[in-house]
Amino acid sequence: MLAALVRFAPAQSADVAPIASAPGTPASPATNIGRGLSLTAAPPHVAAIMALSAQPPERSTGQGGPTNQFAIDVDNFGPKVAAIECDYPPNFRYRCAVDYPTAVLDASRTRIRVMVPDLDKGRNVTLKLTNTTGTTDVPLEIVNAPQTIHEIVALALQGGGQSVVGPNGKVLPVQNILTFSTQTTPAIAVTLPFQREACDEHVYALWSSGTSASETDAVFTSAFGPLSGSVILQQPLVKNSPVRPGNGPQWLITFAASAQRVQFIAHYEVVYRVSVCRDNVIPS
Repeated sequence: MLAALVRFAPAQSADVAPIASAPGTPASPATNIGRGLSLTAAPPHVAAIMALSAQPPERSTGQGGPTNQFAIDVDNFGPKVAAIECDYPPNFRYRCAVDYPTAVLDASRTRIRVMVPDLDKGRNVTLKLTNTTGTTDVPLEIVNAPQTIHEIVALALQGGGQSVVGPNGKVLPVQNILTFSTQTTPAIAVTLPFQREACDEHVYALWSSGTSASETDAVFTSAFGPLSGSVILQQPLVKNSPVRPGNGPQWLITFAASAQRVQFIAHYEVVYRVSVCRDNVIPS
């Protein structure tokens, strides 16, 4: 999925040293840089940027997700002379993945695909494109909104299932009110274990806010049919804390003593992040 083409005039930076040429062999006005491309004696020049569908698709919505992808049309940038890095504030340098060229547009222009992960270091990232002549800074913004997971929760009610025998010998429900609290976590607490550092583009989840959990459609069942009851969030979650076993929402469940089970739909709002791969960290 491609976004509208965005024409771009990036700033040029001297903060990153250019790739060193062999001693005594400076770049010529038209140096072959591989794949049929030629390099002119100038830093990379970005002509256009397009946002692509984020990755992984099962954790993303359109262009927003844990890893943002961008197609960039750039002059003077090819596999023999190219270097690329993502700079996160305040001073975290990271080696982002890049495919180039995905298309050769003319003798000096190519289209590259850059993958920018959300490393939980803010939304603003500076992409630095470097060739033998210099460096160009490309400011980017990560799009990665919270997402809601819906899961059915079914629980046995502690102390429930009570009944009494009436004067006529008929078994009757007990309407006394009981309460108990319990904690739940979504399945991703197990399938996406919390790891701040891991390679292979590992994704984990954080609670997006203190009220990241809610419920609907609670049904209390008993031997006498449905009974009344309630499920409420007992205490707030810690924003940006990890989604993992033992760190889920605490529910206060109130029910009639004859109720045996409760079923409800839990709604968990989380934000996905990508683990930092130490192999890709560039020393500052």
